[in-house]
Amino acid sequence: MAERTAELYRANEQLQSELAERKRAVEALRESEAFLNTLLNAIPIPVFYKDREGRYLGFNKAFERFFDATRENLIGKTVFDLYPPELAAIYHTKDNELLARGGIQEYESQITNVHGVLHDVIFNKAVFTGRQGAISGLIGTILDITEHKRAEEEHQAHLWFLESMDQVNRAMQGTNDLEQMMMDVLDAVLAIFGCDRAWLLHSAGPDAASFSVPMERTRPGFPGAFALSVDVPIDPEAARVIQTVRTCGTPVPFGPGSAHPLPAEVAKRFSIQSQIIVAIDPKIDEPYLFGLHQCSHPRVWTPQEQRLFQEIGRRLGDALGSLLAYHNLKESEERLRLTLEATQIGIWDWDIKNDQWYASPTYYTMLGYDPVEGAGDRAGWLERVHPEDRVAVHENIRKVLAGDSREYQYEARMLHADGTYRWVYVLGFGVQRDENREANRLLGIRMDITERKRADEALHQANETLRATLDAAPVGIFDLDTEGRVRSIWNSAAEQMLGWQRDEVLGHFLPSVPEDRVDEFARFREWVRSGKTIVGKDLVRRRKDGSPIEYSLYAAPEYDADGNVVGNIAVIVDITERRRAEEALRQSEERIRRIMENAKDLIYRMSIPDGRYEYISSAAMEMTGYTTEEFYENPLLTRERIPPDWQQYFEERWSELLRGQVPPFYEFQFLHKSGEVRWIHQRNVLIKNDDGSPLALEGIATDITERKRAEQEVRKLNLELEQRIRDRTAQLEAANRELEAFAYSVSHDL
Repeated sequence: MAERTAELYRANEQLQSELAERKRAVEALRESEAFLNTLLNAIPIPVFYKDREGRYLGFNKAFERFFDATRENLIGKTVFDLYPPELAAIYHTKDNELLARGGIQEYESQITNVHGVLHDVIFNKAVFTGRQGAISGLIGTILDITEHKRAEEEHQAHLWFLESMDQVNRAMQGTNDLEQMMMDVLDAVLAIFGCDRAWLLHSAGPDAASFSVPMERTRPGFPGAFALSVDVPIDPEAARVIQTVRTCGTPVPFGPGSAHPLPAEVAKRFSIQSQIIVAIDPKIDEPYLFGLHQCSHPRVWTPQEQRLFQEIGRRLGDALGSLLAYHNLKESEERLRLTLEATQIGIWDWDIKNDQWYASPTYYTMLGYDPVEGAGDRAGWLERVHPEDRVAVHENIRKVLAGDSREYQYEARMLHADGTYRWVYVLGFGVQRDENREANRLLGIRMDITERKRADEALHQANETLRATLDAAPVGIFDLDTEGRVRSIWNSAAEQMLGWQRDEVLGHFLPSVPEDRVDEFARFREWVRSGKTIVGKDLVRRRKDGSPIEYSLYAAPEYDADGNVVGNIAVIVDITERRRAEEALRQSEERIRRIMENAKDLIYRMSIPDGRYEYISSAAMEMTGYTTEEFYENPLLTRERIPPDWQQYFEERWSELLRGQVPPFYEFQFLHKSGEVRWIHQRNVLIKNDDGSPLALEGIATDITERKRAEQEVRKLNLELEQRIRDRTAQLEAANRELEAFAYSVSHDL
């Protein structure tokens, strides 16, 4: 007995030791598992592992975040449960390949996240084995390379852009012959874009019947207008193309993938399947059109190609401007020569010491007198000066002779041979003086400025008219320099709207800008200074009395003769009343919305013919079991929930709607999301386009299921009542027959 007890005691100690060892092993296993989970969750990219059947066994937090799902939603699922079929098939095939051969696997693919956005990724996978060494499943990571690929594509596009521009620049710098340079550029463009034709033409005017192509480069087999030496007629389609390009300011693609169709006749004549055109501005002439044709196949011009094409067009415009400037300079030289030969400016030379005076023929003829050869009658000409101007003219001469003035110029009226007075401008230059500083010779010119004087008067009158117009305008108008100071215009409406008088603001910064809006005003100023306009920008400013005012701003840059922005003209429109109207409209719309959303009946508007809901009230949930979002997302939801035996009826009613035939109402059955059949009573109003075609359908749908049930119950009760009446009638008839038989027998016995 003692031996047995000792044996049991030893066995118990051994068991306790084994249990303690197992407990330590379990704790170590738990710690190891916790460590591995912590390690997995610390990895910033998605990590997952699956069994041999492709079921997800686990994953880290990054995986859950990427798919916005929990373990409960993913554990046990396969790729076919989680991804689009075409992607799931790729993952499944790759998994099977890895499980079959073992080892590791890396491949690039795509995957959709929880928002349905497609990402470029790299999968890295490896198998793991069980205790017996057999493959039990696989573990993998997902590396998102979307941004990397996008950056690589952008880098390649930028590199292509720079290399292409370098090629164009080298073509521009390869020769001093401007026309040859232009042709070299077209050759470079032809190679860069791989197109079939590159050309340049002068943009035809609105009344032109045709246009020619002065510069063109083509691939063999695709001759253009230049190679064929033909002019291209400007039909309405071609005119539309020219107008579209000239007003766009950026390259305009025509053909596949574009909002602009090809001009049919021109495309057919020159085998054009796609084209892109940009207007280039040489700045000293009307815009030119620079274009590319793709004739061998249809082509969609990418944004990168359009950007490059625009930059080449800009550079080409600069080069073309130089070419035109050169030609214009040659023409200007010729015009100057002809002008000097036929000048209407009179030249005079006064030998003061000998009092000899000479003048060119034009000096005489401009006032209707015959030219005089040799010395002229200076005193006689001075007598022709208008009496009111003579004193000023003689004083001007005296100052020059006395050395009191270095300038000899004046404007005066002189008597024309026809008896009228003409305004002339006289300028003396090249005054020669002797050693005593006395004037001994004076050269000068005289020109008729009568028309200029008339123009000045007309301009003065126009300015007065403009001033009166500005003061009468119901909107505030003022102009600012590039620093934001009021220049010269500040009309009456601006005074009334803002409270400052014109003399208070001229030369000062716009006083209506609050301190907290100074930065905003600076941005507007920079925007206009860059040559851009502001259209209808609603702003809150302050009046002189400190009260706020809300107005809509319209501003455009002002330029000097050299095309430099010198300021901007601004128009402000008080929108206080408009804001009140907008607020009233908003409140009205809000009231209508509340009424519609609280209505028990379903209210909707549906576009035709696609059947998409533009609006559906929240009563849809109660009536159909579906949310408004489900109706918006699935235009076919209503049709899908019509019972089969009502489908034909529903399609017939829909066909009637498309033909514009709208019954006042119709009733049909609808399968509630719960599966219950509901009766719907629907009243419709057809909204039509200006041409009478259906545009939309508006209506109210009412759930009449209870009414239909009541009607069914009434019909059932009516049938039961009719049956009871028939039964009772039969009983009465039988009783009546028995009564008649009894009466007959009684009467017979009597």
